[in-house]
Amino acid sequence: MGQPSAAIEIFQELQRRHPNEPRHADQVSLAKFRWRVQNLPTDVRRLVDTPELTRAEFAVLVYWLVPGVRAAVVSSPHIASDILDHPHRQEMMRVANLQLLDLDETLRRFNPDWAVRRSQALKALERVLQRAQPAPTCVAGLAGNPSPSREAVCGVAVACGLLPETADCLPEGGLSGADAAAWIRRTGELLP
Repeated sequence: MGQPSAAIEIFQELQRRHPNEPRHADQVSLAKFRWRVQNLPTDVRRLVDTPELTRAEFAVLVYWLVPGVRAAVVSSPHIASDILDHPHRQEMMRVANLQLLDLDETLRRFNPDWAVRRSQALKALERVLQRAQPAPTCVAGLAGNPSPSREAVCGVAVACGLLPETADCLPEGGLSGADAAAWIRRTGELLP
């Protein structure tokens, strides 16, 4: 029908009629997420269709789609010298100040136009999960490790259901908007 709100109603009815069918619960979750995406500003909504995201674009998706990021209070803000004139400065600074994406601390740079690597995106979403109260048990392997290895990041991504298996991690690979949106949706499902 092309209307996420209609999809929500249809899948909720299917879930009510067939409560033992787990795919209907996932379809309800996906329809609700698509409804949220449909109601984003146009420039943000288009990022979901981007074949390869930059760090700035990924920060924008995290800012708009991860619960709590927009409203989070930052106690000791950092400044990145390379985003002061960027149109998505606010989104990048919030994501950087929440330490979801790392800054180059030496040069104080965010590098907004660089391609976001899959390992960077997974690490950012795992940090979101680590901050949850209570944190899901799937991120327990990262406790006390501010700089986990790529292997650890990939392993936690599989344990949390962001990826089906470790071979899908491809840590140095680029990230499409569709994959980022799927990971963000699954992250949101794990949050209390």
